[in-house]
Amino acid sequence: MKRHVWDLAQNEYLSGEMLILKFCFSGLGIGKYMFIETSAPRRPGDKARLYSERFSATSSRGSCIKFWYHMYGASIGTLNVLIKTGAGNRSESIVWTLSGNQQNKWNFGQAPVMSTKSDYQVRV
Repeated sequence: MKRHVWDLAQNEYLSGEMLILKFCFSGLGIGKYMFIETSAPRRPGDKARLYSERFSATSSRGSCIKFWYHMYGASIGTLNVLIKTGAGNRSESIVWTLSGNQQNKWNFGQAPVMSTKSDYQVRV
């Protein structure tokens, strides 16, 4: 399994099969987004990870992560959004997941965040 780096882009025309994430969307169609090409030279099982800054523990009501995603092409794998509360993989829990081609368009996603006892990070 290879790990890959996300690319940062702004106002670029992207073509081909790729996974694109936009976590800060102004509603004006402007801003930056992260993307990774999913067709060759990628192989099944390759992974790319994106970590947020650390956030303070949530209240008992929890919180919500909101994002836009664009998953287009036959070679699209799975997009997982996880909450990480400590060191190692055992401290991660999936709060949202989606697999496969979701058409050539931006889609809105959101997931609940509940971490009342410790600070947390969001991992994509």
